[in-house]
Amino acid sequence: MRNAFISTVAKILKKNKKVIMLNGDAGYKIFHPISSRFESQYINCGIAEANMITMAAGLARSGYIPFTYAIGAHIIYRAFEQIRNDICLNNSNVKIISGGTGIHYADHGPTHHATEDISILNAIPNLTIFSPSCPFEVEKMTYECLKIKGPVYLRI
Repeated sequence: MRNAFISTVAKILKKNKKVIMLNGDAGYKIFHPISSRFESQYINCGIAEANMITMAAGLARSGYIPFTYAIGAHIIYRAFEQIRNDICLNNSNVKIISGGTGIHYADHGPTHHATEDISILNAIPNLTIFSPSCPFEVEKMTYECLKIKGPVYLRI
Protein backbone atom coordinates (compact mmCIF):
# COMPACT_ATOMS: atom_id res chain seq x y z
CA MET A 1 0.00 0.00 0.00
CA ARG A 2 2.92 2.32 0.71
CA ASN A 3 4.17 1.80 -2.84
CA ALA A 4 0.75 2.71 -4.21
CA PHE A 5 0.90 5.97 -2.26
CA ILE A 6 4.41 6.82 -3.46
CA SER A 7 3.50 6.05 -7.07
CA THR A 8 0.34 8.18 -6.86
CA VAL A 9 1.98 11.13 -5.14
CA ALA A 10 4.74 11.06 -7.79
CA LYS A 11 2.05 11.54 -10.45
CA ILE A 12 0.57 14.40 -8.42
CA LEU A 13 3.97 16.08 -7.97
CA LYS A 14 4.57 15.95 -11.71
CA LYS A 15 1.27 17.75 -12.45
CA ASN A 16 1.06 20.16 -9.51
CA LYS A 17 4.10 22.26 -8.53
CA LYS A 18 2.26 23.48 -5.41
CA VAL A 19 2.38 20.00 -3.86
CA ILE A 20 5.35 19.39 -1.55
CA MET A 21 6.27 15.97 -0.11
CA LEU A 22 7.69 16.03 3.43
CA ASN A 23 9.17 12.81 4.80
CA GLY A 24 9.83 12.05 8.45
CA ASP A 25 12.94 10.04 7.54
CA ALA A 26 11.05 6.92 6.53
CA GLY A 27 14.09 5.69 4.64
CA TYR A 28 15.83 6.92 1.54
CA LYS A 29 15.01 3.92 -0.64
CA ILE A 30 11.24 4.09 -0.50
CA PHE A 31 11.17 7.77 -1.44
CA HIS A 32 13.96 7.60 -4.04
CA PRO A 33 11.48 7.74 -6.96
CA ILE A 34 10.29 11.10 -5.59
CA SER A 35 13.46 12.58 -4.12
CA SER A 36 15.46 11.98 -7.30
CA ARG A 37 12.84 13.33 -9.73
CA PHE A 38 11.25 16.14 -7.71
CA GLU A 39 14.10 17.66 -5.70
CA SER A 40 12.39 21.05 -5.34
CA GLN A 41 9.18 19.39 -4.11
CA TYR A 42 10.70 16.95 -1.61
CA ILE A 43 12.00 17.58 1.90
CA ASN A 44 13.39 14.92 4.23
CA CYS A 45 12.66 16.48 7.62
CA GLY A 46 14.51 13.81 9.56
CA ILE A 47 13.26 12.19 12.73
CA ALA A 48 11.46 15.36 13.81
CA GLU A 49 7.79 14.72 13.19
CA ALA A 50 6.48 17.64 15.25
CA ASN A 51 8.73 20.03 13.36
CA MET A 52 7.63 18.49 10.06
CA ILE A 53 3.96 19.09 10.90
CA THR A 54 4.63 22.73 11.85
CA MET A 55 6.67 23.16 8.66
CA ALA A 56 3.76 21.74 6.67
CA ALA A 57 1.37 24.20 8.33
CA GLY A 58 3.64 27.08 7.29
CA LEU A 59 3.87 25.77 3.73
CA ALA A 60 0.08 25.46 3.56
CA ARG A 61 -0.30 29.01 4.81
CA SER A 62 2.03 30.07 1.96
CA GLY A 63 -0.20 28.44 -0.66
CA TYR A 64 1.46 25.04 -0.98
CA ILE A 65 -0.22 21.68 -0.48
CA PRO A 66 2.07 19.64 1.79
CA PHE A 67 1.83 15.88 2.10
CA THR A 68 3.62 14.61 5.21
CA TYR A 69 4.70 11.00 5.69
CA ALA A 70 6.10 9.04 8.63
CA ILE A 71 5.50 5.89 10.62
CA GLY A 72 2.00 5.98 12.13
CA ALA A 73 2.96 5.99 15.79
CA HIS A 74 5.56 8.70 15.23
CA ILE A 75 3.60 11.12 13.07
CA ILE A 76 0.46 10.96 15.21
CA TYR A 77 1.62 10.52 18.79
CA ARG A 78 4.80 12.59 18.70
CA ALA A 79 3.19 15.42 16.75
CA PHE A 80 -0.33 15.37 18.19
CA GLU A 81 -0.19 18.91 19.59
CA GLN A 82 1.06 20.30 16.28
CA ILE A 83 -1.59 18.37 14.32
CA ARG A 84 -4.30 19.72 16.61
CA ASN A 85 -3.11 23.32 16.96
CA ASP A 86 -1.14 24.11 13.82
CA ILE A 87 -3.17 22.16 11.30
CA CYS A 88 -6.68 21.23 12.39
CA LEU A 89 -7.69 24.21 14.53
CA ASN A 90 -6.47 26.45 11.69
CA ASN A 91 -8.10 24.24 9.02
CA SER A 92 -4.76 24.12 7.19
CA ASN A 93 -4.55 22.34 3.84
CA VAL A 94 -2.11 19.66 5.02
CA LYS A 95 -2.25 15.97 4.20
CA ILE A 96 -0.94 13.65 6.94
CA ILE A 97 0.05 10.20 5.71
CA SER A 98 0.97 7.46 8.13
CA GLY A 99 2.56 4.20 7.13
CA GLY A 100 2.85 1.07 9.22
CA THR A 101 -0.33 1.66 11.19
CA GLY A 102 -1.98 -0.81 13.51
CA ILE A 103 0.57 -3.33 14.72
CA HIS A 104 2.55 -3.40 11.47
CA TYR A 105 5.76 -2.77 13.41
CA ALA A 106 4.87 -5.40 16.03
CA ASP A 107 8.44 -6.60 16.33
CA HIS A 108 9.49 -3.09 17.46
CA GLY A 109 7.20 -3.23 20.49
CA PRO A 110 4.16 -1.22 21.58
CA THR A 111 5.86 2.17 21.14
CA HIS A 112 5.67 1.57 17.39
CA HIS A 113 2.02 0.44 17.31
CA ALA A 114 -0.56 2.87 15.96
CA THR A 115 -3.79 1.42 17.30
CA GLU A 116 -5.42 4.51 18.83
CA ASP A 117 -4.70 6.94 15.98
CA ILE A 118 -8.20 7.05 14.49
CA SER A 119 -9.88 7.45 17.88
CA ILE A 120 -7.71 10.36 19.04
CA LEU A 121 -7.73 12.13 15.67
CA ASN A 122 -11.49 11.72 15.34
CA ALA A 123 -11.86 14.09 18.30
CA ILE A 124 -10.15 16.96 16.45
CA PRO A 125 -12.24 19.39 14.36
CA ASN A 126 -11.86 19.87 10.60
CA LEU A 127 -9.96 16.61 9.97
CA THR A 128 -11.04 14.12 7.29
CA ILE A 129 -9.84 10.57 7.97
CA PHE A 130 -9.28 7.94 5.28
CA SER A 131 -8.33 4.33 6.05
CA PRO A 132 -7.92 2.42 2.78
CA SER A 133 -7.72 -1.36 2.76
CA CYS A 134 -5.93 -2.06 -0.54
CA PRO A 135 -3.57 -0.37 -3.03
CA PHE A 136 -6.46 0.59 -5.32
CA GLU A 137 -8.15 2.48 -2.48
CA VAL A 138 -4.83 4.14 -1.54
CA GLU A 139 -4.54 5.55 -5.05
CA LYS A 140 -8.14 6.82 -5.12
CA MET A 141 -7.97 8.29 -1.61
CA THR A 142 -4.64 10.02 -2.31
CA TYR A 143 -6.34 11.87 -5.15
CA GLU A 144 -9.26 12.65 -2.83
CA CYS A 145 -6.81 14.11 -0.30
CA LEU A 146 -5.76 16.60 -2.95
CA LYS A 147 -9.37 17.62 -3.71
CA ILE A 148 -10.18 18.41 -0.07
CA LYS A 149 -9.22 21.95 0.96
CA GLY A 150 -8.29 21.27 4.56
CA PRO A 151 -6.57 18.72 6.79
CA VAL A 152 -6.69 15.05 5.84
CA TYR A 153 -5.31 11.96 7.55
CA LEU A 154 -4.56 9.01 5.23
CA ARG A 155 -3.81 5.87 7.23
CA ILE A 156 -1.95 3.23 5.20
